[in-house]
Amino acid sequence: MKKRILAMASVLILMLTIPAYAVQSRAPAVLPSLSFSGTKATCEVLVTADNYMDDIYLEIELWRGSVKIEDWTVSGEGFIDFSKTASVAKGNTYTLKVYAEINNVEITPVSLTKTYR
Repeated sequence: MKKRILAMASVLILMLTIPAYAVQSRAPAVLPSLSFSGTKATCEVLVTADNYMDDIYLEIELWRGSVKIEDWTVSGEGFIDFSKTASVAKGNTYTLKVYAEINNVEITPVSLTKTYR
């Protein structure tokens, strides 16, 4: 009986000494990028969700001033690395707008404005 109690106490002591680390949650991130070369703009959006299984839905728009010149929709799980090109001209200001939903919850829209010089 003493051996049994001693064995159970040993297991309990081992369980209490094993550290438990908290899992850090990631905040969703929406990171747009807009670059120009020649007659093309490269529109990139990097999105990470809290969890690799979270559903992501994106609506991405490229505007020249007040005129929408291109739009795309993208969906995926956990992580999206989007990249597309569009025709542009020097001397104009372009805005890349990103509307995102993660697990059907809207994320604050993100936009990036640059002038092609």
